[in-house]
Amino acid sequence: MIPLVVALLVLGAVAASASIPGADGTIHGCYQISTGSLRVIDPAHEGSCPPGWHAISWNAQGRVGPKGPKGAKGPRGLRGEKGLRGLKGLRGPQGPKGDPGDKGNPGAPGSPGPSGSPGPPGISREIDTGTCDASAPCTFNFTFSSAPTVVVNEISGGALTAPAVVEDVTTTGFDIASSPSNATFSYVAIGS
Repeated sequence: MIPLVVALLVLGAVAASASIPGADGTIHGCYQISTGSLRVIDPAHEGSCPPGWHAISWNAQGRVGPKGPKGAKGPRGLRGEKGLRGLKGLRGPQGPKGDPGDKGNPGAPGSPGPSGSPGPPGISREIDTGTCDASAPCTFNFTFSSAPTVVVNEISGGALTAPAVVEDVTTTGFDIASSPSNATFSYVAIGS
């Protein structure tokens, strides 16, 4: 019994880090005759048994025995009681799409629908055009309710090397940056 307990303890400790049993189900070990000690090993990691130990091996599972002879046919059993009604089966898959049917006759015209609610008032757009020069701020011909979008175009004077830059746009006017004071511009302001 003691050698068997030792073998099981050694097997549990070594199996955590080695391949025991092997891929073919064989367990390899080393047996010391003088003390009766047994060690389970993995030959792939530990090689052969040390001096004074004998190599042994056994299968983790025994061989399958031969198939036994077919038994004689038994007598017919009594008829069983009627079983309970089975549960409702699952819904089957959807069947294939059928052929299109014949075109039906046109239906009668429907009654007119109710009138829709009035839409929100549209946004009023104001457009101002004019000319100004870069020597002073440009002033609109009227006051916008909010700062408009302004586009300018040089029509004479300064010979700009780059497009004029509109800045400080308000509801009453704007400035033109980085332009010679003698340059004249036309502008279009669009706002509400």
